[in-house]
Formats: sequence, structure tokens, C-alpha cells
Amino acid sequence: MRDKPVTAPADDECMNSLTPAKQAQIIAAICEGVSIRATARMCEVSKNTVSRLIGLVATACEAYQDFAFRNLDIKRV
Repeated sequence: MRDKPVTAPADDECMNSLTPAKQAQIIAAICEGVSIRATARMCEVSKNTVSRLIGLVATACEAYQDFAFRNLDIKRV
């Protein structure tokens, strides 16, 4: 477990050149199973940009799940 909550970097640290629409387009493509390289070509961005955005979204998902899924009343596993 982590001692402090995970936070996303400030807007001026990274992803400052992508619009929210472009970010959504990239994440939608990745969720559909398109490869990083194909997503980069489709969205006209670099593979590094796609990889960094995936990392940011993963960090945000981790923070959400760590917050939301606590003290669950589980009857069966």
C-alpha cells in the first residue's frame, strides 16, 4: 500500500499540447484494442505521447480504485 495518495502531474508538467478531445480519442482507441503505434498514427501524435497518456490514465484509475473500493462487504471470493 502507498503511504500518500497518487496525484496526476499538474497541467503544465505534461500533456499540455493535447486537447481533451485528442486525449479522449487516444484513450478510446487504446480501449478498443488498437496498438500504441497504430493509435499514434491515427491521432497524429508520437508513440511516447500515447505511452505517457496511458501512464497518466493508469495512475488516475489506480487512485480512484484505491479510494472507491474500500471496506467492501464481501461474502464470496
